[in-house]
Amino acid sequence: MLLTPHILFALYLTKIFPIWFALPMAFISHMIFDFFFPHWNPHIFTEIKKFGKIQRNSLTIIIIDCLTSLGFVFFFSSKVYPNISAISVLFAAAFFSILPDIIEIPYYFFNHRSKLMKKIMDFQHNHQADANIVWGNLSQWGLASLCLYYLLK
Repeated sequence: MLLTPHILFALYLTKIFPIWFALPMAFISHMIFDFFFPHWNPHIFTEIKKFGKIQRNSLTIIIIDCLTSLGFVFFFSSKVYPNISAISVLFAAAFFSILPDIIEIPYYFFNHRSKLMKKIMDFQHNHQADANIVWGNLSQWGLASLCLYYLLK
């Protein structure tokens, strides 16, 4: 799943739950959405196996997704400024919601292929609720839109 829906859902969690519940749920929600929610994202695991590197189109999508996600975190942080505590909670929720993907960075971008990393990558790769590009994007952008609606309400 792209980062943006994960992060928007985590930000929504901070709006409706106390921090002690929202932060762990932000992390847990990542696995729930990746494993059970049909979605599409660039198949960089397959690209690395097939081509030895991430393809340019996939890298472009990843960069746009990262910037979009970060933009939303900054936008909602500006809504609670100057409350540094609330801003910290938003950034922590965003971080925890994408931590499983952050763990993958050494594998994909720094060629770290230890046995442990390979096990993590195989597990992540084999436990995705993949959908085709149309339905997979519609589902996750629908989720993102719903989260945005409730965040802005």
